[in-house]
Amino acid sequence: MKPMISIDDFKLVQISDKDYLQNAFLKFTLLPCEYVFTNLFIWRNVYDIRWMKFRNSILIHSGLDKTLLMPLGDVYPPEELHSLLAGTFPGNKDASIIQVPEDYVKQNPGIADFFEAELDEDFADYVYSTEKLYLLRGAKLAKKKNLVSQFARNNPGYKSVPLEESHLQECFALSEKWRQSTDSDPFTLSQEKGAIEEAFANFKYLDLEGVCIFVNGRIVAFSGYSFQSSDAAVVHFEKYDKDFKGAAQAINWETAKALLGRCNYINREQDIGLPGLRKAKLSYEPDKLLLNYVLSPK
Repeated sequence: MKPMISIDDFKLVQISDKDYLQNAFLKFTLLPCEYVFTNLFIWRNVYDIRWMKFRNSILIHSGLDKTLLMPLGDVYPPEELHSLLAGTFPGNKDASIIQVPEDYVKQNPGIADFFEAELDEDFADYVYSTEKLYLLRGAKLAKKKNLVSQFARNNPGYKSVPLEESHLQECFALSEKWRQSTDSDPFTLSQEKGAIEEAFANFKYLDLEGVCIFVNGRIVAFSGYSFQSSDAAVVHFEKYDKDFKGAAQAINWETAKALLGRCNYINREQDIGLPGLRKAKLSYEPDKLLLNYVLSPK
């Protein structure tokens, strides 16, 4: 079958694409965190993220990972998905289609003629009730609530304010302090640094919001998020000063407080297979795990 598209049809994500792409995403409810403009933009140079319009759908790929996101819009049969992938990465046997919904795999047994389908637990999105993250009720979340209370007691008069452009330089310095004190994959941390730099450099053009916690006039924690739909916000990053006990839990709680009444769900993105990150995300008792499949061509 002749490929339906060419890799030359894709273009690098730009700020000028924001309105079109974000309006398309807003037509859906809960989607994986890749389908939000802020993420596509701030990671575009790290992952070589490109997109195109095709029929009544949007196609997005990562040139670094050689992955094509499941098309958003029209639903394509497995044979056409195979052709779309072949056109996106011609001759590349390692290319794959990611974030394929479980329902699609179940409803299309013909997938087996073209692909190997594998559940991708490392890139499942952790989705929480906004109210739950704010109230922190129940025995399983009691420790989180206690740490928020300890932070408040140890730092009387701390302030939580919306993230503004005037805060960005200090926030970036804090994120660097956090990065240097974190025992994680250096390459992953370096990639995230680039994404935060991109977000802050284009702050006034992105629909990026967030929260800053001040103690004695300096920022000790901050978050950055954007709305994916009327029902969900995606938290792109949260950083905190590890010298302040409970700061991690406090910024999580303050972010939920800021979003309470504005959306029902908070998507805290993926654990990308990092055990520590998985443990932290599971400890908040997610309401939903957006589990999807990877399709690798036979």
